[in-house]
Amino acid sequence: MFCPACRSEFISTVSRCRNCDVALVAALAPMDDFATPEGMATLLADKELAAVMTGVHVELHRVQRLLASDRVASVIGAESDEANVEPGMHARFRLLVAAEDTERAAAVFRRLWEERVGAEGLDGATPSTVSIESCPACGTSVPAAAPECPECGLFLGEAADVG
Repeated sequence: MFCPACRSEFISTVSRCRNCDVALVAALAPMDDFATPEGMATLLADKELAAVMTGVHVELHRVQRLLASDRVASVIGAESDEANVEPGMHARFRLLVAAEDTERAAAVFRRLWEERVGAEGLDGATPSTVSIESCPACGTSVPAAAPECPECGLFLGEAADVG
């Protein structure tokens, strides 16, 4: 017997999961490969990967879940050797997708950008018409010609497109 919520296994005489308080089932449905980072890593095992974002692990994990909800598999990998990270600083990581999925990932990022711009009341704005002085994700000051945030790695646009 298995819990459909936490996927724990129980002996056949137990009928409810003690942790989740749900009825047990005889067999679990197959695990969705997009449900866990490990599942997505399996999907990407033999593929050429391309970085779509650089940043701290917590932010990349949030974006990874966003991409997974749109069925774009991704993995988080170290940007560089963690031994070279300055004391007191966070290690930076890269979010990687299959090279063939970079356009799909970009479409997810565009949609998120449009939703956030709309929420700010800037409907109709494009990346080239919005002046970016600080990163919308982490608040770090961004140099005018920077294509990405120097702290979290959020893509802000081509240098020519930044107002």
